[in-house]
Amino acid sequence: MPPGVSGVNIGLVPGIEQPGGRRGHGHAPGRAVAAAVTLLAVVLGAAACRPQGTPSPSGGSSDAPSGAPSLAPSGASSGEPTAAPVRRSGGFSVGLEYGVPGLAAASALTGAHRAKPALEFGVWGNIEPREGERDWAPLDNLVAEYQAAGFLDLQLIISADSPWAARTPKRDPMPQDRYLDAYADFVGAFVERYDGDGSGDAPGLLAPVHEYGIEREFTGFWPPSAVDYLRLLRTATPAVRAADPEAQVLLVAIMAIDVFDGNPGLEEADERWSIDRPFRHSRSDIEAILSACDDYDIVDVHALGDATELVSTLAWIRVQLLEADCYPRPIWIGDAFPMSPLVAFDVRPFHPATADDRDAVVRWLGAVADPGDVDHATAMAWLEREMAISVARKVAVARLAGADGINIGNLEDWATGIAPADRLLVAGVGTAVYGGIQDRTVTLRSPGGSLPYEGQFFSRLREAGDPRPALRALELLIPAVEGPSSTIRIGWGDPDIWVVRFEFERSTATTWVAWLDDERLHLPGDAEPAAVRVLVETGVPSVLVGTVPVERSGGAVERVEMAAPGGVLEIDVGRVPVVITAP
Repeated sequence: MPPGVSGVNIGLVPGIEQPGGRRGHGHAPGRAVAAAVTLLAVVLGAAACRPQGTPSPSGGSSDAPSGAPSLAPSGASSGEPTAAPVRRSGGFSVGLEYGVPGLAAASALTGAHRAKPALEFGVWGNIEPREGERDWAPLDNLVAEYQAAGFLDLQLIISADSPWAARTPKRDPMPQDRYLDAYADFVGAFVERYDGDGSGDAPGLLAPVHEYGIEREFTGFWPPSAVDYLRLLRTATPAVRAADPEAQVLLVAIMAIDVFDGNPGLEEADERWSIDRPFRHSRSDIEAILSACDDYDIVDVHALGDATELVSTLAWIRVQLLEADCYPRPIWIGDAFPMSPLVAFDVRPFHPATADDRDAVVRWLGAVADPGDVDHATAMAWLEREMAISVARKVAVARLAGADGINIGNLEDWATGIAPADRLLVAGVGTAVYGGIQDRTVTLRSPGGSLPYEGQFFSRLREAGDPRPALRALELLIPAVEGPSSTIRIGWGDPDIWVVRFEFERSTATTWVAWLDDERLHLPGDAEPAAVRVLVETGVPSVLVGTVPVERSGGAVERVEMAAPGGVLEIDVGRVPVVITAP
């Protein structure tokens, strides 16, 4: 439907009149600047309009809640996990990213049992600032804190950057040739310390760590070539596997938001790939590292945009794996910002924002950044609402797209706390500055010791504050969607309606996550699209329904029992996702 059209009977449920709808860091300058550099490069020259001809993620849109084809490729929709199951539930998992000291216990409210500590803690130069002198205390402390809070499944990133071994410290992390053996020794010692085999383990280790990423991100965080990266990977992987035969190696994270923003069709994606971007490596470089599947176990993908980019991103990766005879490989989504950045560096918007929205977005994000702005409270409530809506969608679409798991970042904001500076930051990197899922205060203490080479700010202890709606959204979603499941998108005759069904293999339980996405940006004061009534075939006479919380509130996230006469639930679905569970 075009913008402004409403009150249309779209016939989603026979015999029921359907309402229509219109379409339409505390003080962390280091991280904020790094994010800004990445996002600046992302937006250079990218198209400003939403691509046309985007296929339905389900491949169809039937009028009944059955028979919808699966998004996943052949063999992937059965729900059989392709990676070793996690200790608590197996199958699809949701984790938290950028773990920092002091936030583990508060973050555990989400129910997550996976986490990825902030990448600074795995930098070679922070652990071994001088050759032969290793201090594991900051990382040991962080691992102990998160495991004690229930995060027993950790992913750790190992970065080769070093003040004495790198070719150009803090610019080119590739070790000099004469230090490659020392790097391999460091990687082996790193894995040995956290493998839980009782030999040389970190003090107080509660569970083994079996997943290790080799480098941070295949963008400006890894400026050298794919040839250099593959040489590094082929040095690191044997060391990882020798130290821990159960270990899984994550490929350096792929990030190509400029290509997949807004879920383009294949032709549009090919056109975007043809444009060189200074922030990321070329398509041929990315294909080269993906094809080296003997040297890694898990593909890592960084997802900074909204949920829809996951569909085309993962589909493209699977094609490359198939062509390289590397399929299947588990795919993990990391660095998943709770929502789209919306704007970046005054160059172009990100879906669902358009060029027409840019100035208004910058205005409202500026109000978020400035507590003295007359619209600050309204802007904060809007941003927190949109983050909660978006993070719930992102979790559901991640599983729908066939990911084995997703790590949601961030636990905290990356703002400086200085209003004029933060106004500039949000104009440059959009919502990424305020992507934290909880309030917090940064102290001057570093319980594990300060990081000596880079990222010292991240070793400082946080004191957790109130949870934001995005955290409570995860509290609702995680218990409902984790585990081995088959997943499809049910069609309702309108592409705006998403109903993602999770059928779990080890029980009779079923979960549905449903929402309306009119593919438009909604700023404060904008009218919401009308909810659409749908019928969900539950097969049971009653279900529990939870609505994603979009405002701050105390107490547990509420789920209410709703009758489903004859095994059919009648429910209105709007922009705010609902989570329906049947025992």
